[in-house]
Amino acid sequence: MRNFAVNMKRNNTLASLINSIPVWTGTALILIVIAVLTLMPSDDAPSMNLPYADKVVHFLMFGVLSAVALFDYSRCRGRLSVFSWLTIALLASAAGGAIELLQAGMGEGRSAEWGDFIADSAGAFLIPLLFWGVIAGLVGMHELSLSDLHGGKQFRGKMMDLYLNSFPDDERRPLESMRKQIDSNDRFHFSKVKYRGKDVGFISWWLLDGAAYVEHFAIDPSKRSLGLGRKALEKFCQLQEENPIILEVEPSGANEMADRRIAFYERCGFSGHPEFEYIQPPYTPDLSPLPLMLMTKGCVKDLAATADELKHRVYGA
Repeated sequence: MRNFAVNMKRNNTLASLINSIPVWTGTALILIVIAVLTLMPSDDAPSMNLPYADKVVHFLMFGVLSAVALFDYSRCRGRLSVFSWLTIALLASAAGGAIELLQAGMGEGRSAEWGDFIADSAGAFLIPLLFWGVIAGLVGMHELSLSDLHGGKQFRGKMMDLYLNSFPDDERRPLESMRKQIDSNDRFHFSKVKYRGKDVGFISWWLLDGAAYVEHFAIDPSKRSLGLGRKALEKFCQLQEENPIILEVEPSGANEMADRRIAFYERCGFSGHPEFEYIQPPYTPDLSPLPLMLMTKGCVKDLAATADELKHRVYGA
């Protein structure tokens, strides 16, 4: 359970840092540094008395430029692709060629060298490939992230409306109860799903002794065609790491949406337990209990004990 909280905090902090940096900022800064280093008079340029040191510097400069530009471009598109890599690498290589031509015409003691251009191009194509996994991870983190509310007063506006519109009265807790849990219950989390910096859904969940329980999960209807529900749930499961996950669904055949929801969770790796009789306690005394089905992902060692803890902690039964 502790691993979940630590990973969640680390992921959210890094994602927030990435999202706070304007797109193309890194690319622009690296271009400025390259321009200063390559176009300054040769007498002022730093020198290294190592074999092929200048070629290594060219390889690294344009490789870093290409890698950062690929990340920025992929942030705009929302995904990383081979076509993006080829496009950015060709542009970075062309920038290296343009600088060589400028050096030849400046009359500042510099000259154009094929060796420098080859080093520029090699770096532009190879370094993004070497760090492909890192770039892909950062692009994915920017594209979709989970961010916890840290106070009940933050439960308002779009998230509150989505909560009210996504669940009937007997399947959601009263608003004041929700705010109280956010404020004072360390086991309860309300995580906003953010896509490209915008709130598009939420997952409310509990840390139980034997599992993580997903109480409510909803995505903005206007965004569902993008597959964000599956991406959000997969990210949630990745952050969970070692702990199994449990959730409630309406049993098959209960209504026209029940089978679709079950199929969705099955595609995300969950298994249903129709043989296990489960009744959801009511959120308030004026509501009736609901027969539901439990679904799990990962190994829940004792489903009955976990269900009892769920009823006790979540519903106060």
